[in-house]
Amino acid sequence: GRRRTNNKNMAPPQPPYLPTSSIHVIAQTIPGISQVNEDASKLLAHSAEDRLKSIVHSALSVMRHSRQSCLDPSHINAALKQHGLPMIWGYERRDRNIQFSPVGNDGIYVLRDPVYALEDVLNQKVPTKMQNVQISGEWMAWCGDYI
Repeated sequence: GRRRTNNKNMAPPQPPYLPTSSIHVIAQTIPGISQVNEDASKLLAHSAEDRLKSIVHSALSVMRHSRQSCLDPSHINAALKQHGLPMIWGYERRDRNIQFSPVGNDGIYVLRDPVYALEDVLNQKVPTKMQNVQISGEWMAWCGDYI
């Protein structure tokens, strides 16, 4: 049979590091979900936290195996690929200065993109003539077959 454990000696579960308010904000962006139960948001936060830990652990492993000392997006992409998840795009260049801006007072940040005035965009000169277009073919051999 099953062995019973004494629940009195077990430590209470730790609260998730990922704020449940973030889960509520993300859930509100999903059509059809207006409210999330507090217990459900805690479970989702724990699940997301466990998945993030697993991905970061895999990324650190990739970083160490590549004999590098700084974790970068290529390591995260390799870890995401190992876990069968889609890769992140647009952050491959190491020399790019990525800046984030706070949104509200909830500790949520978004990537700071340049702001363009609509008038400036509309007043830009439009090229009148197409540039020279060239089409070239490239061949690639994979295991003796051309693809």
